Amino acid sequence: MAHMQLALQRDGEWYTGAVSAGGQPYPDRSARVIRYVAWVDTEKLPPGHYTILAVLPNYQVRDVPDLSADFEVLAP
Repeated sequence: MAHMQLALQRDGEWYTGAVSAGGQPYPDRSARVIRYVAWVDTEKLPPGHYTILAVLPNYQVRDVPDLSADFEVLAP
């Protein structure tokens, strides 16, 4: 089974630092959809505005090939 691929941007630039992240599909057969959950460990990320991008398996044939969400990491 193919897995989703995750990428992270910080303040509009691709983030290349170390990051712990993952994702998990949750098929809902009764609704005929697959829901995806992605997580990012933000403990060691520098402050800034982030976008996580999840490229879904078989993205070439999907109506929605990727998902994204924004979040903010604040200075302590």
